[in-house]
Amino acid sequence: DQTVRLPEEKPEIFEWFLQWLYTGSLTVPGPAYQVPHLPPHHHHQMLHAPTPWTQLVQAEAASDGDLRNHAGSPKYFLLIDLYGLSDRLLTTQLSNHILSSIARLSEATNSVPTPSDTRILYEQIRSTAPLRALILDLFAYKKTDKLLETHKDEWHAKFLRELVVKLKRPGAEGLSRHSLVAWRPRSWNSTKGCEGCREVLKP
Repeated sequence: DQTVRLPEEKPEIFEWFLQWLYTGSLTVPGPAYQVPHLPPHHHHQMLHAPTPWTQLVQAEAASDGDLRNHAGSPKYFLLIDLYGLSDRLLTTQLSNHILSSIARLSEATNSVPTPSDTRILYEQIRSTAPLRALILDLFAYKKTDKLLETHKDEWHAKFLRELVVKLKRPGAEGLSRHSLVAWRPRSWNSTKGCEGCREVLKP
């Protein structure tokens, strides 16, 4: 009857697959962000006017559509579920698109998946999938120690084991990123610490 039945797949995830199949995209265009017009005599209001950077971030968040929640955080669980479907259906183009989307969202929001996301990753995605390597890289090269230590949910045990192995045996990329290279800023007054410190570093 020209029907394919996929009873094990989630209907809402298959809808995302159909969107990509027909549009080649997982994002929907959002409304353009406009700078509010402020009269010249209202200079104090300029403090609250959006900067070009915040405009870019807001515009990017709007273009991501339903790939982010109401707080602007990426829906990694959705993308991981969709990757599993794509991997089973052998749609390599979509799988690569999801990898790029996760990497971009992680960089844009400085975030990584949650413990529940790692459970999906290690219970529903094949062990040799490139997605596993990507998420291990995100945890290895971003500042995730507080998240790993303080999150109220339990991380997947195999994920933690593979992360430890990756950190103890870094590849060429890891070694090059952690090599001690002398660095001098343009001026010490303009030097900023990491996001956790948020303070000017001393010489």
